Amino acid sequence: MAQHRRRGGAHNACPRPAALPAAALLLFVLAAVALLYVSPPPLSDHPALASSRRRSPHAVVLNSSGGGESTVETEHNEISRVPREADGLWGSKFASKFYGCSNSSSKFLGSSVITQPDRYLMIVTSGGLNQQRTGIIDAVVAARILNATLVVPKLDQTSFWKDASNFSEIFDVDWFISDLSKDVKIVKELPEIGGKLRTPHRMRVPRKCTQRCYLNRVLPALLKKHVVRLTKFDYRLANRLDTDLQKLRCRVNYHGLRFTGPIEEMGGKLIQRMRDRSKHFIALHLRFEPDMLAFSGCYYGGGDKERKELGAIRKRWKTLHATNPEKGRRQGRCPLTPEEVGLMLRALGYRNDVHIYVASGEIYGGARTLAPLKALFPNLHTKETISRKEELAPFSKYSSRMAALDFIVCDGSDAFVTNNNGNMAKILAGRRRYFGHKRTIRPNAKRLYSLILNRRNMSWDSFSSRVRLVQKGFMGEPKELRPGRGEFHENPSTCICEKIDGKTAIKSNAQIEQGLINDTERGIAIQIEQGLSNDTDRGIAISEPTVPDEEAGESEAEEDAPGEKEETVDPEADDDALLSASLEKLPDVCKTHTSLKSSNKLYQVVKPEALIPLPRSSRQQTASARTQGPSVVPSNHQEVSTPLLSSSLASTQLHCKKLLPCCMGHSSATSPAGVVDAPTGVKVKVSDRYVEIKNGIFELTLSNPDGIVTGVRYNGVDNLMEILIKEDNRGYWDLVWNPPGERTGKFDVIKGTEFRIIYQDENQAEVSFVRRWDPSLEGKAVPLNIDKRFIVLRGCSGFYTYGIYEHQDGWPGFGLGETRVAFKLRKDKFHYMALADNRQRIMPMPEDRVPPRGQQLAYPEAFLLVDPVNPDLRGEVDDKYQYSCEDQYNNVHGWISFDPPIGFWQITPSDEFRTGGPLKQNLTSHVGPTMLAMFLSAHYAGDDLSPKFMNGEYWKKVHGPVFMYLNSSWDGSDPTLLWEDAKVQMMIEKESWPYCFALSEDFQKTEQRGCISGRLLVRDRYLDDADLYATAAYVGLALPGDAGSWQRECKGYQFWCRADDDGSFYIRNIVAGDYNLYAWVPGFIGDYKLDATLTEMTSIWVTLCMNHQETVPRCGRSECLTDLPLNSTFLTLIPTIFRQYGLWERYAELYPDSDLVYTIGQSDYTTDWFYAQVNRRTDQNTYQPTTWQIKFNLDSVNPNSNYKFRVALASSANAELQVRFNDPDRSAPHFTSGLIGRDNAIARHGIHGLYWLFNIDVSGSWLFQGMNTIYLKQPRNQSPFQGLMYDYLRMEGPSGS
Repeated sequence: MAQHRRRGGAHNACPRPAALPAAALLLFVLAAVALLYVSPPPLSDHPALASSRRRSPHAVVLNSSGGGESTVETEHNEISRVPREADGLWGSKFASKFYGCSNSSSKFLGSSVITQPDRYLMIVTSGGLNQQRTGIIDAVVAARILNATLVVPKLDQTSFWKDASNFSEIFDVDWFISDLSKDVKIVKELPEIGGKLRTPHRMRVPRKCTQRCYLNRVLPALLKKHVVRLTKFDYRLANRLDTDLQKLRCRVNYHGLRFTGPIEEMGGKLIQRMRDRSKHFIALHLRFEPDMLAFSGCYYGGGDKERKELGAIRKRWKTLHATNPEKGRRQGRCPLTPEEVGLMLRALGYRNDVHIYVASGEIYGGARTLAPLKALFPNLHTKETISRKEELAPFSKYSSRMAALDFIVCDGSDAFVTNNNGNMAKILAGRRRYFGHKRTIRPNAKRLYSLILNRRNMSWDSFSSRVRLVQKGFMGEPKELRPGRGEFHENPSTCICEKIDGKTAIKSNAQIEQGLINDTERGIAIQIEQGLSNDTDRGIAISEPTVPDEEAGESEAEEDAPGEKEETVDPEADDDALLSASLEKLPDVCKTHTSLKSSNKLYQVVKPEALIPLPRSSRQQTASARTQGPSVVPSNHQEVSTPLLSSSLASTQLHCKKLLPCCMGHSSATSPAGVVDAPTGVKVKVSDRYVEIKNGIFELTLSNPDGIVTGVRYNGVDNLMEILIKEDNRGYWDLVWNPPGERTGKFDVIKGTEFRIIYQDENQAEVSFVRRWDPSLEGKAVPLNIDKRFIVLRGCSGFYTYGIYEHQDGWPGFGLGETRVAFKLRKDKFHYMALADNRQRIMPMPEDRVPPRGQQLAYPEAFLLVDPVNPDLRGEVDDKYQYSCEDQYNNVHGWISFDPPIGFWQITPSDEFRTGGPLKQNLTSHVGPTMLAMFLSAHYAGDDLSPKFMNGEYWKKVHGPVFMYLNSSWDGSDPTLLWEDAKVQMMIEKESWPYCFALSEDFQKTEQRGCISGRLLVRDRYLDDADLYATAAYVGLALPGDAGSWQRECKGYQFWCRADDDGSFYIRNIVAGDYNLYAWVPGFIGDYKLDATLTEMTSIWVTLCMNHQETVPRCGRSECLTDLPLNSTFLTLIPTIFRQYGLWERYAELYPDSDLVYTIGQSDYTTDWFYAQVNRRTDQNTYQPTTWQIKFNLDSVNPNSNYKFRVALASSANAELQVRFNDPDRSAPHFTSGLIGRDNAIARHGIHGLYWLFNIDVSGSWLFQGMNTIYLKQPRNQSPFQGLMYDYLRMEGPSGS
């Protein structure tokens, strides 16, 4: 149930999108719960700075459990790059080495050449000043993409800010037009055409719309209508674009947009008046206005008064979800209070005589809230206090003009500080980077929160030292943000260059990406991606701002002309098409060849020779030619018509869109200042026992002919694999299988019998270890041909592996329970494991799981740590299932060695070869140290996800490739930061999929694959007369079957995506085959399947409507029951952790004598519902079945009509659901599911297993007028792990009621 199928809640410990609102019906869903971590020991020293003991009127009260975020943290003797008074509080000593470089390349043609005379783009911005600024910047780039003339943008005058200013009253419009004239043609007004003013075609593009998105969605309308007006234009352009377009963004932002003369003049006066008071001054952008706090949903300890006041304001936004204020603070999603900002600044070393300019609106709580900050820094100023009223009169009635004054002063300050991560903070952070890396301090709110909560338990010196530690990387230093991280306006890495030896030649980021760095100059950092992003930035998307800025008061209202209609998504679709399930060819949505037809000169064909891998000395020229210029070539579609490789591999050259997708990881992780070492070519050495492959970065040793990874030499360590165990137990492929009729699986480490080199040159080596099935071993060996492949690339810090499994015609049947790749690393080095940003820790040792150090618990995988090697772990339980993760989030995990600082990571770039769909849970890493790449398993599913192959059934599948990535820290920085680098590498690998260098003919390349795009709507006339957007729907392709069969499908490939806010989806790189299209929508019960088999998907657009009445027919209005997340019991009754051993035992503690009773309208779901219906343990260590009751009132009952009770289960473990209505003693239940499910999710700490849906007919004669009771019984009681988890319950009245 994770994600939960009907509510979309965050029920898995891995990162995920925010929960979505449920339909206004009964949705019983499991609540989100957090993971358990090991907290550092409390500090023994207690004295604190006197001012730190002052309590803000909105200070968070320290709870009894300590609160805050628990992390495993290593102490540092020196706080790197966190300035003290003596070494740069007011600036970075490295700043002089960097400069803004936003000039276009020679390939970037002038606007006079590319602008088409009959295309005009108009935009309407949204929000306040800085949100509108981002819209203006992106509007210029969008016009460039479309080869259109831009009409000066219209500013938002109708939202919360209610500023009637137009563009020319805030920005210098003449300068804007002239400064950008060589890039984009801009006019002040839409010109008349033939003496008439054309009516613009109104539409809205999705957020983060890519270049291809504009070409496919906006360009057709522009060609037809000639004038297009894009409304609500904020964040409507992808974060990552072609290099020249990113530089255009910089030219607009930092050069083309100037404030008007009066605004600039007044802003200059304010800066000078601050300088008159002090040589240096701080500008503090303090967002603590009532509307912003209400929007954020955060709570600051103001009691009922605060909740009431902010709650009333929050109702202004109808679509906001309910929030967990404490969780928001704990996760750093809330702005710091003024007092907390003051404590941070004092801890960083700023003295109390510093002058601070405060840029803010109305502070919630007024002077009282500011008092603690003023006590810490008495010299606080605002534009009102350092200027006369008459000076501000021309600006004071206009919120955007007043914000512009604050912007100028903040930009001109010596140190800029913010308590939030809103638009102004981001834009100024990027601007200050561009103009010399001026000191810019962003609070690490997540880590500061717990520190400030506990500051009274430590000395001031200890507190300030820890603040400096956690602020490392948040001080505006060069290179502290990786390229591509954060919004581009915040981190314009493409536009920042570094001086080397006093020389200033600019090197393109495309060259940096290929590792082509010479001795004169390099770009500030390595670009994650060149070319275009895909249609959606899933998997690598930068999230929307968590703390709102101008958008806090944004309104949906637009100044629409009478009779105008706005198109929201697809300019080619009409209303009738949205209600059908039509399939039609889409011209350019997902072309996969280089023959990109275009009559408007927007596409460029990349010649095959430009993509042939060349020696390092000659690749610079082709990299530049490939990535620059005005033409647009989608990066995922830069393919050649020549086949990748023929059977005669020795004479065939590789033609790849990205030969070395991993070169960046090595440079950033192992070389000072991002310098790429010149790696040697790939070499292969074959002996009788071993195959050794090395590339100058690492060396991989494989047993010959077994194909077992026996050694990995890297960064001065002879072998990263465990050397104390047998060689054939270090790094291996394995599987579990069983002959027909046998239930016990046979474990099989796959050892090859034939070795061969598939291909080898200086750029790549691919080797193969094949095991062929021998019919004489029938019943003793799995009837499969298995080909294990390993790939090493030049300049790549890691290796790839994949396997091809084949069951031929005529071979005997068998069952396959599991297959995977396992790596066992050195236990004397790898002690720190990382699975996600919030799932990292020091791990127990293997010997901790052996008596007497460990005590086995209820099953062999779980051990109580009685006397662990690390005493800090005493009393914990270790169980490999605690580290499970849903496949949709299981992209990278691994281990870190602190001495030397090395990371060993398993990266899975695609889920297509994993079984069970995006919600399937699998193992990741666990004590050993062990690291797994799971392809197929029955975990959290049972036998339903173990494929059974019939006698003679043909089957072939490619598992992988997966990437084993190695990185290291060269500068002595915190080794845990290697996790951040691994995440970047994961993004690179995902964007490089499908790999062009994998040479098996069974692994399909881009030009062999297809794609499908479309839009999904939900029709539920009980909710709305109009069709509803299938927001955040899961849409996927799997082998043909029934609706929902994808979660049990385990033989073929699956391809999934999440729909946009408007239901649009795009699935790319689909392997050839027959598929059904499946979908389910968070907040709606049931599964959808398109009644058509999709075969040839070279380029398909499908527009379809999920008719909820057909998917789950609704009888009548929902009776009595209300929307309840059923296992939020965790929030107050048991620890807020679901991946924790023994939670099933808590039921007997909470309900020792009687079972759960829930009364609609009286009970509280946060305290009166348990996460799973389990058996009750007795004092005799036996187990009693349990019967839960749901009581509800009916005002009237029609005994001659039929009602409907819908039950959706999130898990069933050898359990049975019996339902009785108003008669608990009835011998035969009104409904029974029979014995179902073997997902074992309760024992394995899962919040869900497989999904089950039961639609139960209820006779009106079973119900009473007045109080009714539904009895839910689970009668199977042989084990504590037998039980049910509920996802959704709904009672419906008779049809037509």
